[in-house]
Amino acid sequence: MHDTRARRTRSIRRPAPAFSSFVYLVVAWLGGTAPDVALASDALSGKPSEGLVFSVQSGDEGQGLDLWRARISDGALQRLSITDELDERWPRWSQEAGLIAFLQRNLTGLMSSTIMLLDPESGERRNVRANPDLSQRSHAWSPDGRFVAHTFRVPPTSAKEKTNAGTAVVDIAKGEREIVSESEEVGYRMQSLAYAHDGTRIVGHGRNPTLSTDDKMWLLTPGKRPKAVPGIPRGVYDSPTFTPDNKAILFDYRQVRGNPRDLMRIELGPGKRAKRIASTARSDDHSAVVSPARNEMVIVTDIVGNDNLALVDLETGKKKYLTKDLVRVATSPVWSPDGERIAYVSIPNRLHEKSEKKFDQYRVHVIDRTGKQLFEATGTMPSFMPPWKGNQPVASFAKSEGQK
Repeated sequence: MHDTRARRTRSIRRPAPAFSSFVYLVVAWLGGTAPDVALASDALSGKPSEGLVFSVQSGDEGQGLDLWRARISDGALQRLSITDELDERWPRWSQEAGLIAFLQRNLTGLMSSTIMLLDPESGERRNVRANPDLSQRSHAWSPDGRFVAHTFRVPPTSAKEKTNAGTAVVDIAKGEREIVSESEEVGYRMQSLAYAHDGTRIVGHGRNPTLSTDDKMWLLTPGKRPKAVPGIPRGVYDSPTFTPDNKAILFDYRQVRGNPRDLMRIELGPGKRAKRIASTARSDDHSAVVSPARNEMVIVTDIVGNDNLALVDLETGKKKYLTKDLVRVATSPVWSPDGERIAYVSIPNRLHEKSEKKFDQYRVHVIDRTGKQLFEATGTMPSFMPPWKGNQPVASFAKSEGQK
């Protein structure tokens, strides 16, 4: 396991909330070796829709990302990690497991990454599998919280070298791993994953970055050979996800890289063909996420002149725009488990156009189904999780300036 102790003397920037007067945390060291991070040890209290976990740029130097969490009701924030030579991103909460899974990358030497598990009540963290021998990437929880699926590459080297790449499923209680897909194609890598709602299989897409229009969509089932999803036009895919009845897959599609995206739906059955949904020829539409409570989805669309969020009825295709921001683009929407709230990230137009990863200028937002804003703070990659009891900062070396 990586050492998560701070290695240099520096101040820590707390993400600035827009709708809270909650105390700002000021953390500093007076020299010498910093103590181990005192991770969260507060009991959770409330519904998963009432809190968030997300990543925030660490310090003024911005070398990596640390984990923070928020309580939406009053905007209270707590830091969950501080790392100088590590980057911690894409936290994903499982209510069934009571754990946060996140990606941890080293920032020095050869780039490698592992999937970590964090218990927010005890503060215990561990690798998803002891002695990981793979460079682990994208991850997804099974609906019952027993398994974590993740993509991998071996070794973590440049795309020009021949490497094994694929998908693994880990039983987190037993620490046992099953490889459910594997490829030795030069440069090939598996991308984002999503479980079916009944937990029986996984959808993922594979990509060779040297090719501009030849992605593959795969159905992955433990104990069986990977199965290519038929009926999809040749092109570039992203963000596959199952519909609530597990009978179809929604995904982003473009014929070649650089083209506007369309939202597509493919029914899983013999002779089915992918169809465009909720998209127009003049718009870039993507990142569909189906509501866990209603027959609707939230998407990102630029039909109103900038990337904004829209709520789409799955039966009629009727859209309702939730945001209309012309200076910041919306991205990465996530539903709360009760289907009443949506978290997303906004990025200044100038950064998005240049694909600059200046995370200190990224903002996490929470809105309700009408578009009313409930929470905002500096950060990225949010996931809903229950809030905590009390107002004390989690780090033993943190100091409060008092309620303002």
